[in-house]
Amino acid sequence: MSWHKKKNIGITEATRQLGISPERLRYWEAKGIITPAYERVGSKVVRKFSEVDISIGLEIVKMLQDGFALRGAARHLNRPYKGE
Repeated sequence: MSWHKKKNIGITEATRQLGISPERLRYWEAKGIITPAYERVGSKVVRKFSEVDISIGLEIVKMLQDGFALRGAARHLNRPYKGE
């Protein structure tokens, strides 16, 4: 696995880099747009995001600012969008 695909960024750092709330990032995950890995840390299971996840998130943020709906932004980036 190459370094840029390693999922090693926690949700706090991911949301800081993206400038969005943890709730919004979890919603994007629920829709299938962002796909973090899960890692057990002690008794907790935490989300880990890759640089690719962050890059996709940054594109989504920009597209939303440009007037796209989330579904349209996901479709434009060839990302899944679960549900209606």
